[in-house]
Amino acid sequence: MKKATADFLIEMLEDDEPGIIDSYSGRGCHGEETVAVKLESDPFKAMAGVVSSIFATPHFDPDDYPGVDYKDFESMRSDQLGKGYVIY
Repeated sequence: MKKATADFLIEMLEDDEPGIIDSYSGRGCHGEETVAVKLESDPFKAMAGVVSSIFATPHFDPDDYPGVDYKDFESMRSDQLGKGYVIY
């Protein structure tokens, strides 16, 4: 995931206290590193929160978030990290 996409997710996930992991290599990454977002809640609930935040933003315009690659959402994965989760 691109850093701009991670920043966008963090902005939309106000209630989750997310954090960024700059170099994460999860399942299926084959040793490659990517940016990830660390979560406290279930990633599916978190993504529902992102969608909810987008719909709640008056006049939401994707162009207001330059650098976000919305194709990152098509290939997004998640892992469980003990008590938390990560999406990448």
